[in-house]
Amino acid sequence: MRIVLHIGQQKSGTSAIQMAFSQASHEFQKIGILYPNPERSSAIGYNHEPLGAALNWGQRMPRGLARRFTPETLRAGFEAYARDVENEVARVKPAVLFLSAESLFTPLDAEGGARLSGWLKTLADDIAVVAYVRRPSGIYLSKIQLQLRATGDISRPGPVFYRGVLESWSAAFGGRLSVLPYERELLPNGDIVADFVSRFMPELPFHHVDYPRVAINSGSSNEILSLMQAFNLATVRHRAPADKTARNFEKMLVRSAEALGHEVARPRLYEEVADWVDHASVDLLWLRAHFGVAFRGLDYDKIGTVKATPVGKLPPVEAICPVDRTARDRILMQAIEPLVDKMDEDDPRRATIGSDAVLWVHPRRRRALAEAAREGAVRAQQQSHDVIAGRVPATHDAAAREAAQEGGDDD
Repeated sequence: MRIVLHIGQQKSGTSAIQMAFSQASHEFQKIGILYPNPERSSAIGYNHEPLGAALNWGQRMPRGLARRFTPETLRAGFEAYARDVENEVARVKPAVLFLSAESLFTPLDAEGGARLSGWLKTLADDIAVVAYVRRPSGIYLSKIQLQLRATGDISRPGPVFYRGVLESWSAAFGGRLSVLPYERELLPNGDIVADFVSRFMPELPFHHVDYPRVAINSGSSNEILSLMQAFNLATVRHRAPADKTARNFEKMLVRSAEALGHEVARPRLYEEVADWVDHASVDLLWLRAHFGVAFRGLDYDKIGTVKATPVGKLPPVEAICPVDRTARDRILMQAIEPLVDKMDEDDPRRATIGSDAVLWVHPRRRRALAEAAREGAVRAQQQSHDVIAGRVPATHDAAAREAAQEGGDDD
């Protein structure tokens, strides 16, 4: 038996791979691939995040692990999970054991790396570690989408670093690390699963497997991201940390956009912002030199030569992404109108949207939200003028504004 360990990177087709192998695990077993089934093991969701319990996280434990373990129970959790996998291996006797968790795309400390690699070596000597990596601007855009599901404050653009993560994994596994660029347009028929298997399990009759091809994690449009930021800035102080109101609000906005006939297009950055993030990320030169990873359309002679970021700290969405203000306001009004019609007579603040989302909306809150949208449109217009003119956009407070003018690093 040999082992293929897939560590991400986040937003590089990981969920598509994990969903396919999870939902078709029995079909993959027929051709010799064991993807430990979450229904029978202690895996979280459809990936193998408990592998991360072997590592030393300190205070930065991923949310998936933090929901299941405490720092004191991490080791016991890993040992229990390891036993589950060992039992499945003994039962199935596969040719390939395939494990996947994007939360593993993190720098390995020596102790954690030795613990994880040591356990895997008790199962097989042949271990391959695989990582797909995205271009920096795509990583930054995905990061702000995740931030906007919890807060109204988003990070300013900054360089993306790969080297520390990949060097630590290579050291822990004796250099047996493969790194590939994730560029959806270059995948065979746009299928990351077919690309993955053809590269790392080529000897197996993959063409016999019927697996789900599901488009997931496509994200929201720029207009929806702008509305989510306005909503969070107005309401986040009144919500508990685990509250799902912002995520429900996003779902409501997507439905409203679809009802209006708007295509919920993938979000995108201003070209000049994306260009800055890409060419500020000096680790791209290291990636090309050590793994032959090169992204299309980048001027590698320009990498590392760009000046300070063109956007200040805590930027509005409109400063980094082109937003159609008319479309944004139409989506907002389409979303708000049903709230008025569905107000519960017993409690005028409660409105149910569909079967899975409940929002608490006071009439004054609705007015405030509409005013925030109009305010955002005015602010966006000024921000776009500032960006075009090369001026630093306004920030949320004087200290941040001063740091932005000095070109200071983001926290």
